[in-house]
Formats: sequence, C-alpha cells, structure tokens
Amino acid sequence: MTPAELAQYNTLDTSSVDGRHVYRLIAPDGMRHDFEHEPRLVTADLSMIRETVMRGVGIAALPEMMYGAPLRSGQLSPVMPG
Repeated sequence: MTPAELAQYNTLDTSSVDGRHVYRLIAPDGMRHDFEHEPRLVTADLSMIRETVMRGVGIAALPEMMYGAPLRSGQLSPVMPG
C-alpha cells in the first residue's frame, strides 16, 4: 500500500507530546516514509485501539503483541509494511 492509498483510511493512534500523529513506515526496499495523519480516535489504551481496528473503524500501527494472534487467525489483515 502506498502512502497515498493509506490516506484513504481512518486512522487510530495514541496521543503524542507535540500533537502530531505520524506513522514511520519502512518499505520492503528499505525506503523510509513519514505519514502524517489526523486520527479518528486518539487514546492511550492500546487494547481499545486494537478492538476498534477489529471492528473495522480504521487502521493503526500496533506492537506485534497486540495484533499477532488476530493476524494469524485471519481476524486482522496487514495493510502497512514493517
């Protein structure tokens, strides 16, 4: 998925100190891209973000411990590399 395609989705994120929300992406070829976005939901609760993603509300960058089992079972699909 390209950053332009990524912009078509609702995003979910944790709060940030400076108020900016940036996904730091690394493409399969090693190229880096910072994708700045305006999340639909901002919360410090990673479990809430995971549950919201699983309900189809948006996409999020989560640590593997939060998405590993749902990914393996087919409940979630990867949309961003890395």
